[in-house]
Amino acid sequence: MVNNAVRETLDTLNNLKPNTTIALSVDLANENLNSICCIAVAWISGGNVRGIYYYAKPPTDDFSASRKVTAVMVQDSDTFDVVWDRDIRPLLRHPTLSAYKSEPLFLSIKASYEQSGKTFADNDFFVRDLSILARTYLPNLGNDSLLSITHKMDINVDLDSCLSRAMACVCAVDWIQSAYPVNDYGIPLAIILGLVSDMPAKKPHRGFYLEKNSAQTPRNPYIFRNPYIGLGVFLIVSAISMGYYMFMQNELINAPASSIVEQAAPPVYDTNQTYYMESGTYIILDAKDLNSIHITSKEKMQDTLRTMVKEGKVIIFSSRTAVKVTGKPLDNGFVPVTIADGSSTTASGYAPFQMIEKK
Repeated sequence: MVNNAVRETLDTLNNLKPNTTIALSVDLANENLNSICCIAVAWISGGNVRGIYYYAKPPTDDFSASRKVTAVMVQDSDTFDVVWDRDIRPLLRHPTLSAYKSEPLFLSIKASYEQSGKTFADNDFFVRDLSILARTYLPNLGNDSLLSITHKMDINVDLDSCLSRAMACVCAVDWIQSAYPVNDYGIPLAIILGLVSDMPAKKPHRGFYLEKNSAQTPRNPYIFRNPYIGLGVFLIVSAISMGYYMFMQNELINAPASSIVEQAAPPVYDTNQTYYMESGTYIILDAKDLNSIHITSKEKMQDTLRTMVKEGKVIIFSSRTAVKVTGKPLDNGFVPVTIADGSSTTASGYAPFQMIEKK
């Protein structure tokens, strides 16, 4: 039986503005991904943040990773698959979700759901990952912890509360959306869930927040021709989406290249000087693929980007990287560059001129 207060909260889902997101957060009982014991959903409606949470009974009595939820609190709750199908899935009325560090979150949702023997099939969403957005648009944060991000935005958060984290996440994503052109950005959930076979060793940290093992081999400064390297896939898809949006700003998605150049012309580059590209920026390896970006409609852009990722047609930088400009900018605004550090110094491609910096 749903009480009036809960009903009023749920009714606000009917007033979501277009292109808004719905944030998810979970608590794990222990280090196993299939041990979700609480899941929260949050959204913004009428200028106010709203949220609701549900308990779920995991297949364990080990609650060593949960700070607030205990086995006694969930002993009469339904299993996660029932909670998802009955309570959570009907709330996800928009195709775009948001999350802080989406990879461990959605892998735990999938694992907890499939603990029942069912197959998790809700793969048609897009996800805006707060940690990636923060690293891209707030480079002076120092770190991308949820506390650092929300502190920058004056958003209060209780890290031990699943609901509080979800509400803080949706507020932070909305903050970034209001200041930067990220409305077309979204990681296909199907790609996130396809990373299961390449998950690095992880340990529990505050519910679903999972950290990399400190003994793990450090990543290269960029990911090269491999669409299935954990977080690299997220960076590839998100950076391409955001970079594309910035380059095709003011709804010029289907405009001819000449009209785009009239809006913003590349500077003159010195081929003897070293330039830099920040974390989250990218280059397209083959000039012939630049045309496919321009002729793709906005509605089909995600499919085009996913295809390019799978075919290894892009390099995405996971840290600040030096490049050399090797020629004049093209008419479409892309600049020929060669990577000037890292393990593949001869790798070349084409970068949007807005992503190339002098220092």
